[in-house]
Amino acid sequence: VEAISLAGAALLLPVVALVVRRVKAMQQQLGMQGLELADKLKQLNELATHDALTGLFNRRKMNALLEDELRRQARSSRPMSVAVLDIDLFKRINDTHGHAVGDAVLRDFARLAGACLGQVDALARWGGEEFVLLMPGADSAQALALLARVRDAMIAHDWARHAQSLAVRFSAGVATWRAGEGAQALIERADQAL
Repeated sequence: VEAISLAGAALLLPVVALVVRRVKAMQQQLGMQGLELADKLKQLNELATHDALTGLFNRRKMNALLEDELRRQARSSRPMSVAVLDIDLFKRINDTHGHAVGDAVLRDFARLAGACLGQVDALARWGGEEFVLLMPGADSAQALALLARVRDAMIAHDWARHAQSLAVRFSAGVATWRAGEGAQALIERADQAL
């Protein structure tokens, strides 16, 4: 009986060792797949919330930020402003200098404007050459001061490095939140001010 048990154990031991190795290999593979899946999920989230060209928030994300901020506004008495910014004569830039230069202008505009923002401000590419800037805590005077900093950054930038005689300007409209006002109405007032 002992000899049979010993022989059985001797036969079973390599099988168990093989199963353990296979389980460890499968665990490693699952771990790697989990990391790949987490990376893909991060990429999908980035694509769902950010503009691919400029890296700014996209319209969907800005709408969510606006709704979140409006919920906070209902409990707060601090001001909040929104600006709609539009690059002037952008179609002419594309038509005259090409879409590659137009894309470079959009990227530079996003980078320069983004560098002027405060920690709680958010900038999104709304569509084409139009952007929306959310400024929680900013009254109209503070919002205009921020836009003046963006304007100064645009003026100081060397746009001619993209195309000779290229100068980029923008127009902006600002609206400061009124109690009970929804996101769409606030953006529409900023757009009308534009």
